[in-house]
Amino acid sequence: MGMLDRFRKDGAEPIAPERIKAFLKSVDMANRRIAFALVLYGGITPNEALALKWVNIDILAKRLDVWDEHRRRYRAVYGPGELFVMLKEYKKSHNGDDMLFSFNRYALDTDAIRYTTKFFGKVSSWHCFRLSYLVMASKTLPLELVSENMGIPSDEIKKYWERSPEESRGLCDKMVV
Repeated sequence: MGMLDRFRKDGAEPIAPERIKAFLKSVDMANRRIAFALVLYGGITPNEALALKWVNIDILAKRLDVWDEHRRRYRAVYGPGELFVMLKEYKKSHNGDDMLFSFNRYALDTDAIRYTTKFFGKVSSWHCFRLSYLVMASKTLPLELVSENMGIPSDEIKKYWERSPEESRGLCDKMVV
C-alpha cells in the first residue's frame, strides 16, 4: 500500500487554503505554528519538520534541505514565500539552537490534536495536512516538484489522481469558495 493509499484509507480530506491560513493564525505557540506550516505549505512529514536544523534552511532561496529516511539522502524542498517569511520571523525569536524545535513527536501530535479539535471541531490527521498540500500544489506546481517536496514517487501521485477522477474533482471543488 502506497503513501497516498494510506491517506485515502485514513479518510483524510484536504483543508481549504483560506481555512489553513485561519488555522495557522489560531495557533498561539509560534513553534507549533511553524511545524504545522512546514507540513501544510512544504508537504514534508512531521518527523522531517522536527529533524530540521537552521543550517538546512535557505530563506533567500526558499529551500529546505530535508533528510529523506526512505531514500537515505537529503532532498531539496521548495515552498511558498509565505512559509519563509514565517521562518524568518521565527528565527528572530529563536534562542540560537541548531535545531528548529526542541520538542518531540509526541508533544507535536498532542498539540496537533488540541489545535485541530479546537479550530475544526474534530481531529485532523497529518494525512489531512499533507493531502491539503498535495491538492494546493497540484494546481500550480509540476508533478515532479510536488513529488520531490513530499518524498513520494511521482508515479504514485499520478496514479492517485488518475485512479479516481471524480474523487479528485470533488476534492478540488471543496477547495473552491
